[in-house]
Amino acid sequence: MHKAKNLSNESELQAEIEYIFKKNGAYSDAYTSIVACGDNANTLHYIKNDAKLQNDKLILIDAGCEYDYYASDITRTIPVSGKFTQAQKGTLLNDTCCREKNY
Repeated sequence: MHKAKNLSNESELQAEIEYIFKKNGAYSDAYTSIVACGDNANTLHYIKNDAKLQNDKLILIDAGCEYDYYASDITRTIPVSGKFTQAQKGTLLNDTCCREKNY
């Protein structure tokens, strides 16, 4: 999370994520990374990854790499600022609780 607040747009964060993959021995990306700030996260399979990171918004990251014939997949939502606001905490907590009740 601390890296996101020092970057200016989605593509810079995507590059940082993919750099870490390669630095740690990944063969390649498992699929095209999704790095979506704010309303861009509402678009299914958003891969434009060129919007400005806005300090009061959340970033959806869906990325993965191939390492030793294994394709990984990770999805996370983090705040651009590095700290969740009370409203963001409440929204994420409510969403998580609703999902758990439905399963």
